[in-house]
Amino acid sequence: MGTRQHPVVVVVGGGKMGSAVVSGWLASDAVPADAIDAKDVIVVNPGEAKRVALAERYGVATVADVSEITRADVVVLAVKPQVMMGVLEDISRNPAFVHAASAPDEGVLFVSVAAGLATAKLQAALPKDARLVRVMPNTPLTVGQGATGVCAGATATAEDLDYVHALFSCLGTAVIVDESLMDVVGALSGSGPAYVAAMVESFAMQVLHAAWTPSSQSSLPCRPFTVRPSRYSKRGRALPMPAKQCAAPAVRPSLHWPPWTKRGLTRCSRRASKLLSNAI
Repeated sequence: MGTRQHPVVVVVGGGKMGSAVVSGWLASDAVPADAIDAKDVIVVNPGEAKRVALAERYGVATVADVSEITRADVVVLAVKPQVMMGVLEDISRNPAFVHAASAPDEGVLFVSVAAGLATAKLQAALPKDARLVRVMPNTPLTVGQGATGVCAGATATAEDLDYVHALFSCLGTAVIVDESLMDVVGALSGSGPAYVAAMVESFAMQVLHAAWTPSSQSSLPCRPFTVRPSRYSKRGRALPMPAKQCAAPAVRPSLHWPPWTKRGLTRCSRRASKLLSNAI
């Protein structure tokens, strides 16, 4: 893709993963993310409040629907799996994407972060011969410590695969794998952080049972799980969360798990089981 020096990046979905990708790439001074400028990033999100927040925080352009996109070099599909196919139908109706694979150096490169959706299914809904790379990141991506599996679709070039691998390496660790292993990646590294959160919560509960003081409770139980990611410095931007706050910041010692912890762990457990069953 000849425009990779200053690519126009469209992120479809401004949720946690979409926002993490935008903030990480804009903050990174590593190649090739350092070539991505806020003025060349467009986030597609239906919610107006979210669009305003993203525009104010990152200085990116925002639109409500993919029909409003007139140009793109890289399109990150960061919507939930259950709404992905509808989004792809809208993309296929947009003239800007109809000739996505017109030439290796001119077409649009699609990147999917949806769990459990194979490239064959996605490509069947995209414009004919669209180039697609599938990735499976995890939530530590939000603090620059992600673990991402990367695989190529049938029409993606070796250059496409290397480019996407390098982009997600700017947000942590990225590994190229065969697509047959992507569900395993999703079950292990994708859902794994939830189990670490459960371990931290268990540590904290034991602290309560030992009748430690509140000051001790707030630090020592989480210390073994502390991560200190390198800070980004591009244009003075930092990671969304300061490094000193990365030690399971939302986990607090208590006799009962917070509702969000239970829900999150349950969802991750179910997703991991489903992905592993698909992989076997």
